[in-house]
Amino acid sequence: MKKGALLLITLFAIILSLSLISAEVNDTVSSLNVEKAYTCLKNKVTSKGNCNDLSAEEQAFSLLALAYDKTSQGNCKSSLDLSSKEKTCWPSTGCKLKETALSTLALNYIGQDSSDAQSWLIAQNATPDDLVWYLQIESNEKTTCKISIDSGADNEITIDENRKINRDAGSCLTRAQDNYWLKISSSCYNKKFIVSCDKQFLTSLLYKKENSQTIFVSSKTSQASAGGSTEEKVNVKCFASGSKCDYEGSLWAALALSNSKQDISSFLPYLSASAQDNGKYLPDAFLYTLTGDEVYANNLLSQMTPSKYWQALNSPYSKYYDSALALMSLYAYNSQDIEDAKNYFLSNQGNDGCWAGVSDTSFLLYSIWPKSPANIDYANTPCVPTGFCVSSGDCDTAGGERISSLHCTAPGNIICCSKNAIVKPCIEKMGTICTSTQECAGSFVTSSDSNNCCVGECQEPQQYTCLNCKASCDSSEAELSTGTCPLNEICCGSAGKSYWWIWLLIILIILAVLAIIFRNKLRLWWFEFRGKFSKKAPPAPPQAPQGLIRRPFPAGSGPNQPSFQPRQFSPQTQRSVSKTSEFDDTLKKLREMSK
Repeated sequence: MKKGALLLITLFAIILSLSLISAEVNDTVSSLNVEKAYTCLKNKVTSKGNCNDLSAEEQAFSLLALAYDKTSQGNCKSSLDLSSKEKTCWPSTGCKLKETALSTLALNYIGQDSSDAQSWLIAQNATPDDLVWYLQIESNEKTTCKISIDSGADNEITIDENRKINRDAGSCLTRAQDNYWLKISSSCYNKKFIVSCDKQFLTSLLYKKENSQTIFVSSKTSQASAGGSTEEKVNVKCFASGSKCDYEGSLWAALALSNSKQDISSFLPYLSASAQDNGKYLPDAFLYTLTGDEVYANNLLSQMTPSKYWQALNSPYSKYYDSALALMSLYAYNSQDIEDAKNYFLSNQGNDGCWAGVSDTSFLLYSIWPKSPANIDYANTPCVPTGFCVSSGDCDTAGGERISSLHCTAPGNIICCSKNAIVKPCIEKMGTICTSTQECAGSFVTSSDSNNCCVGECQEPQQYTCLNCKASCDSSEAELSTGTCPLNEICCGSAGKSYWWIWLLIILIILAVLAIIFRNKLRLWWFEFRGKFSKKAPPAPPQAPQGLIRRPFPAGSGPNQPSFQPRQFSPQTQRSVSKTSEFDDTLKKLREMSK
């Protein structure tokens, strides 16, 4: 048994070594695939006149991805300058929000001045006309309040014990939502509302999209003691193309200006309230980066397909573009889904190493595997360990300050911050803590109180009998009904294909291991088994006849005396009787012959 235990330990050691070697091989293969993609991108850019023949959007994405190479960076930077309108907006033939925002991000990434582009973006602001705003006044007891508009005459209202308001406060503020709030007239959005109450109170602004039931609460809440005052003012903007708000352009412009350390808080109400109507642009990716709100991260993770990539409903872009956008936002986020997405794209490269066109390949490389720009000494000015590489939204939420002299090799709005991102408990991440035996029908995320925080539903583990589960079968495969798969996946395989041989091979391996461990016992058992069949079995003894033997009357006996005693034949008696009977038969035959 000692030899068997030693053999078993050796077997496990071999399996463990193979798994470690396999992990190292996988890492090496992944690195080679990434380098193959960078080489492919450089070749594509070179064939396009070193960025000269690319669109403004392609030039910006190429500069973001190839900034690590001094020659490529210089070529793409020169081409980007030439395609601009006096280095202020892009393209020169007709300035657009998205192209200018992307160019601003690219210039910031390589440490170049983008102040003119920032000024142009800020100047494109407008006031959205499809948002409804409310003033909320809260107190724990009945209170009388006075509201003045732009320091004008006071409008007195009373808030009762149920927090209901007894009257309107002039033409700018009318009661709404069952008299709990005051609706602000659109003509009064630029006015100041000064509130003073005779009890302790607080005020805040709420807003929603027209014809929507979702109410948003402004991030700013003001409070004052009895006799004190608060001030509220609607401050909402969008970025416009012409006179109309441009939602996608506003997303990219807000990201670029936030990256340039500009205040974009007045644009957030429009972006958040209009997100539901513009899902094709993956707004949760931008909003999570800008605000650090876990709700947007959870929404974004929930939109990942079972195959581990992103493709927004009715998206005008490819899955590569949408996935790059999502992964750029989640770059510093800790989730296994992100690693799965990376593996998906490494397993689905073209033969040349690229993913589709220049923009898709550039965006994926910049978002997932970014490299430090050649002209910035990231190696000697690293953010860590002095600071923390977090999103700008997480830095603001944590109350930190940006350290502009230190750098992070990361995409988008990942900056060096004096404070780390606040890791919230699972409940604040809108998650549920699963037990160690449960699975997450959603995504496991990091929380301050558990390693098993599931944004989704905790479920008992299921046994899936299919060995090839996918979101959709390949063209050479057929959907099989013989196996079960996780939710949103189907069992794929060739028609009539069976995996019985895999199970047979596993069983044979197990039997072989057991045979080696218990070989001595098996050898002894085999010799005993063969010995039983090699020996001749002794002949069975004849059956004793079922009868009685008579004896003559003894002398002096009478007919009333017992004349016999019953007795069973023994084998020996049977043989002697048999021989006597044969002798008598022989004598009888001899007598007959003599007559």
